[in-house]
Order: sequence, then structure tokens, then C-alpha cells
Amino acid sequence: MATLQEILAARKLPELMTMNDGGAVAGIGGWEKRRVELLDVLAQEVYGVSPAPVPASWKLEEEAAAYADKAVEKRFTVSFDTPKGVFSFPLYLAVPRSEKPAPCILLMNFRAQIPDEYYPVEEILDHGFATACVYYEDVSSDDADMENGLAGCYSLAERRDGQMGKIGCWAYAMSRAADVLLEQPELRKDGIITAGHSRLGKTSLWCAAQDRRVAGCISNDAGCSGDAVTRGKLGEHIVDITANYPFWFSASYQRHRNREEQMPFDQHFLLAAIAPRPLAIGSAQIDEWADPQSQLLSCIAAGPAWQLYGLGALAMPQEMIPVDSALQDGAVSFHYRSGTHFLSRRDWQYYLNFFAKKLKL
Repeated sequence: MATLQEILAARKLPELMTMNDGGAVAGIGGWEKRRVELLDVLAQEVYGVSPAPVPASWKLEEEAAAYADKAVEKRFTVSFDTPKGVFSFPLYLAVPRSEKPAPCILLMNFRAQIPDEYYPVEEILDHGFATACVYYEDVSSDDADMENGLAGCYSLAERRDGQMGKIGCWAYAMSRAADVLLEQPELRKDGIITAGHSRLGKTSLWCAAQDRRVAGCISNDAGCSGDAVTRGKLGEHIVDITANYPFWFSASYQRHRNREEQMPFDQHFLLAAIAPRPLAIGSAQIDEWADPQSQLLSCIAAGPAWQLYGLGALAMPQEMIPVDSALQDGAVSFHYRSGTHFLSRRDWQYYLNFFAKKLKL
């Protein structure tokens, strides 16, 4: 049986540590230049170019004690300027009562309900984290309508190459939510962690890769065009995801349908752009569409970025790790749980334990 290293070599991924001009990445300074190249190719070819950051303003709409008075819940309206006027969306925040600022997990979620089956607020608080949440369709609908919400504010219906899709919209809104969170004195300035599941795991990755203020990233079952390398993977491929959800991406992503071996990038570029900040990836056994092995291979392939900073990425297994186990000793965490495509309580336990250790809670 081939080892993971042999399987990865056979995938023939684009070189992470080679500059566009063919030169080798030299030290951290060279990596910072390479990171710009990675973000540029991902913007031009996959997610689209994000608008320049426009810092958000905020209004506190509601504040109340919660969870047996061990926390305070706040609800904000977040607003910022766009080419077509001011755009606003709601932001939820729960903060544990504490004498010192808390790190905050910022979740882009599929539903507006709080708490939610994907979002165990009280358990997150009990681990010492604050938590914030944005309902993704408060930003833009999850469909081909490019005229509503934030998509309409940037004339995305034109669908030009390099123009952002819905993932770009959601990721940009996450950064505007971070603007607000970074102004809250009860939150750690070095502790904003983005989080998301499935397509919103892709969103969490894209936000964290671009926004250096983000201290860490959680991506759960993001799979194709997210946290799994595309070359050689099982299940979903670009031809599938662009047929079913073309509006998530830039129109330019279509040209890589059935041409994955020729792409000048793969998804380990996205993971590596988050280095040296901690990154946690979750996979599920019965999720062939995402392909857990290709998620793990992506983490391994991205590892040299963390190693440049003197940080271990993750242990280098010879084969796929056992079900219901995790690799969490380095700056990159990978876990593989039983079950289907879902953001479960077990996933949250892996993420909370990892980031509690990384942030020294």
C-alpha cells in the first residue's frame, strides 16, 4: 500500500515554495512575497478579487444577560459603504463573564437561529471563548441571484472573470464583522478565529487567508474548492461544483473544468496563505464528496509554510489516520471523525481543545 507521501507525490501539485519567476522561496521575507502570489492566483482564478477593505461602523441594538448569567449576549447592526450605498447586516455576540478579554470564534452560519444544531453557543462559552455569528443569507442569498444583498452592491451580475462570487461576498462580510469585534474591549485583539462548515468552511478559509488580523481559522468539511486538494481527489470536482453552484465563485473558475491537472494552483495554496496562524481542518468518514484523505493531503502539502516560521504543521502519518482521531501537536490540526457531512458537537470539541491550547486558555 502506498504511503500518504507517495500518494501526494503522485498528485503532482504545483510547487508551493517556488515563486512565479521560478526562484525558490527564501526565508520568511520570500514567503511573504510568495503569499501575495498565492492570494492573487486564487482571487483571479477561483474566488474573485475582494473589494478594498472599508472599515465597518456598528450600532449596539440589544444587550442582555444569558446562560444563567454566565455570559452577556449582544446584537449589533454592522454597516459599511459600498459603491451603491451603505450595506448593513446583523451580528450576534456572546461573551463569557470574565476579568480578562476572551478570544472569539466568528462563525458564518447556515441558519439565523441561535443556538443552532451547528452552533452550540453555551459549550463554546464554557471553554472560555466568546463567540460571534453572522447568518450568511443576511449578506447575500445562496443562489444565482447576483442582484440582492452585498452581491448587488458590487454589480456582480456582470459575472466577469476575476469578479468575486458569493463566497467572496460572505468572506468580505466576515472581515467587516471582525472590524466590529476588534473594537470590543472584552475580546482579545489577537484572538479572532473564523469558522464555517462546507461552503462556509471555504468562506472561513478565504477570509482568514486575506485578513491578517484573523488569529486562526476553522474549516469543517470544506472539501472541493476549499480544504481538499483537487488533483486526484474522490467525489466532487470542479466540473461538478461549477455546474451546481457557479455563483459561489468567479466566472473564471469555469475554465478549469476538466483541466485540473493544468491548473497553476491547488487548494494547499489557500491553506498555506493562512500561515503562521493556527489552522484547524475537520473531516468526516462518510463524506466521499469532500474526500477526507485529500483534505489531509492538503494539510501536509501546505505544511512547509508553517515550517518556515519554525512551527510544526502536523505530524506526518504514513497512512490515513484512524476514524475518531486527530493530529493536533503542530500549528495545523486535522481530525477525522465517524459520521456524515455535518458540523457536530464532536467537531466543536476538537476545535475548542486545539484553539484553547494554541491561545493558552
